[in-house]
Amino acid sequence: MAARNELLLKESAEVLHKYSVGQFRLALEDVGCAPFNRNGTGVNGRHAHSVVKQIVREQGLVQFMYRRGLVLEHDPVNPLAVATFTNAYVARQSDLLASVAIKPLYGSFAKTHLWHGLYTLKVGGKKFDGTDELMEVPRHHEDDELKDTLQRGLVYEVLRFEA
Repeated sequence: MAARNELLLKESAEVLHKYSVGQFRLALEDVGCAPFNRNGTGVNGRHAHSVVKQIVREQGLVQFMYRRGLVLEHDPVNPLAVATFTNAYVARQSDLLASVAIKPLYGSFAKTHLWHGLYTLKVGGKKFDGTDELMEVPRHHEDDELKDTLQRGLVYEVLRFEA
């Protein structure tokens, strides 16, 4: 098992070295879910809600809560693939998550539940799963990191699409 983990880490490091274009703070509106994420199932809306509830109600969005996410640049042959895929799984989830604009988007494949939960919180108009409580940042909320993230986005390692 240790040898397998070591090989996986080595291969991951090689992919990052070869295909990374750097780390950037990406606006939530410029990201969607990579079609291969979770073997093509997309994001679980209930889990995205639980992540946001924990952030809003308990601990806030602290830097240690997430490491940078990973995204691919959009597919040059099918630039709308990420948006189309994201909206297809959103449509199957009982109005839990916000749809994305049909435009070229970065395809997230790490920290995607965090992204989609925060994006839905930012867009507004959704209720927390199983409640009548609107997903919103309470007015008295003092989490500057959350407010900054909603405004400026999440930190991602951006990989070229070829990766």
